[in-house]
Amino acid sequence: MAFITLDDQTARLEVRVFADVYEQYQDRLQPDKLVVIQGKIGQDNFTGGLAATAEAVYDITRAREMCGKALLISLDNKAELADVATPIKSVIDSFRDGLTVIELEYSNKAARTLLRLGDDWKVTPTDSLMVDLLKLPMVNAVRMKYGIAG
Repeated sequence: MAFITLDDQTARLEVRVFADVYEQYQDRLQPDKLVVIQGKIGQDNFTGGLAATAEAVYDITRAREMCGKALLISLDNKAELADVATPIKSVIDSFRDGLTVIELEYSNKAARTLLRLGDDWKVTPTDSLMVDLLKLPMVNAVRMKYGIAG
């Protein structure tokens, strides 16, 4: 068994990690690495604080896939470029075959719409994908959408 300390600069929480969970996720448990812990939390009768036990450890990309509803790409085509799809496709292609749906929030001088791409366009929402998309001149923002599906 191991103990890890989660610290977000506002509070700390000690998390108990049993051997089987530690072995499975030890590559993700590195100092100063952002992780999302899935587990159980309850009252610690000994200290009077909270006690947490890890069941799974996700890096940020996997957490986005597990918890996110969609990757939202905001496009502004006020310059009315003839082809906005090709540069976006070229960036997205190497991140395809993931679990995350893409939504395009498209606007030009005359209209605005939200397009949800089909399952063939699902991606793995890595930091690299998001940064590369933001480098495109017509992309205003890239963010994950979270919330209850339905």
